[in-house]
Amino acid sequence: GRRAVSGLPAGPVRVWELETGRLVCQLSETNDQVQAMAFSPDGQRAIIHLGDPALRVWDLTGGEVLHCLAFPADRPGAVAISPDGRWASSAVGSVLRVWDLAQAQVHHRLAGHTGTVICIAFAPNGSRLLSGSDDGELMVWDLDGGRLCASLNLDSAGSVCGFSPDGQFAAAGGVNGEVCLLRLVGNDSVVR
Repeated sequence: GRRAVSGLPAGPVRVWELETGRLVCQLSETNDQVQAMAFSPDGQRAIIHLGDPALRVWDLTGGEVLHCLAFPADRPGAVAISPDGRWASSAVGSVLRVWDLAQAQVHHRLAGHTGTVICIAFAPNGSRLLSGSDDGELMVWDLDGGRLCASLNLDSAGSVCGFSPDGQFAAAGGVNGEVCLLRLVGNDSVVR
């Protein structure tokens, strides 16, 4: 909560110190518009999608790009970082990729949605991933095995999703304004 990141359609991405308003660093290698961004829990790194077919893992203390996670043709959309900072997830169309940030490699490729994935979130313990898409499906993924645990059909396309701090509940908001609160039971079941 001590820093903010800004980006303009035709300017560099900048990191600001909120208390003083001081510019900490800027990513000056591109002037592309920020499409999606996620912060590591310690606030030291961010993953940024700038409109080209890549994700940049950015060190926010020194302004250095640590990794460029490239996509051959498609452009990544939604992004998230696990609470321990070890994993990142990105969505390209209907497919999720889970990245090992230390190795800058894809650890899992998760397919199951039939529409474009709009939102993703990691469970607090990092063992599950939640995804919602414009197909109206909310999916819970087991990251140890890289498999689908459960899915639930929402009444509209999912626009935002997240876990409770204890990981027992998930929430999803649809474009129709409805919010669903889900109780997660065991490894493979979801109760609405």
